[in-house]
Amino acid sequence: MDNLTDAEKEQAIRYYISHKKCMREYQQRNKEKTKERNQKYLEELKNDPERRQKYLDKKREYYLSKTKPKLEALKNQNQVEIPVN
Repeated sequence: MDNLTDAEKEQAIRYYISHKKCMREYQQRNKEKTKERNQKYLEELKNDPERRQKYLDKKREYYLSKTKPKLEALKNQNQVEIPVN
């Protein structure tokens, strides 16, 4: 994406946002299909130990690098004591 012009990048971003919107609408219209697809994916994941381990490692890495620091920052922010007169 480095070799794209600004106009091409903007177009790609608009396309991506449009695609996300269409996917969200599709999933809302077809809740059963979406639920079945997700269940099938998780079932396949459970049956393949190597793939499951990769999935779990990726989730763990994301939690440790993104989620946990945000939670700790919020916790520290809320622990600031306000002096009461």
